[in-house]
Amino acid sequence: MRLFALGLIASAMILVSPDAQDWMLDDLPTSGWLGLYAHELKPVRVRLKEKQHIEVTPPKPELILRDIPRLAAGPVTEAKYEPGLIEDGKPVAIRHGGETFELRLAANNRVTLHHRAETQVLFPAPEFVDEPHFALVWAGDLDRDGRLDLITVLSPKYSWFPYEVWLSSAAVKGEIVHRIAHYDHYGC
Repeated sequence: MRLFALGLIASAMILVSPDAQDWMLDDLPTSGWLGLYAHELKPVRVRLKEKQHIEVTPPKPELILRDIPRLAAGPVTEAKYEPGLIEDGKPVAIRHGGETFELRLAANNRVTLHHRAETQVLFPAPEFVDEPHFALVWAGDLDRDGRLDLITVLSPKYSWFPYEVWLSSAAVKGEIVHRIAHYDHYGC
């Protein structure tokens, strides 16, 4: 299965195909991008201004995307939730389409998504942890199938930011969402 990548540049989130990560610095495509603005995915143009600084037109999207299967320009619905950390003993409630979902963190650093009687493990308990951190970045309906989609950071290490996009339309039997995009960003 081919996963797609997510990267960060100039405080905007960018989703790109893994084959194209090298062009971030040298030959950035200017078209074929989608920007997330409030409740809509819109076509945007991207221009590399200087090393690792891009200009997006129209400006100030929440995130920009490229080469993500099942996503197209048009309206999207953001769920009702509090973005931020997923902490042990403090489930993150997500309300979408009249339904309630919960992201939960167990004491063993296992992150699960709950909906009605369904439970899906998004992050299994790792063998190694070094100041783990788990966050909900965005929740809503990106692919317009009426069901919940997520963007998360689920990391066992303080300096590792594995951004992941989970789409409901890609889910298989036994899943609520399926990971379709992933990028490992590292910091200090």
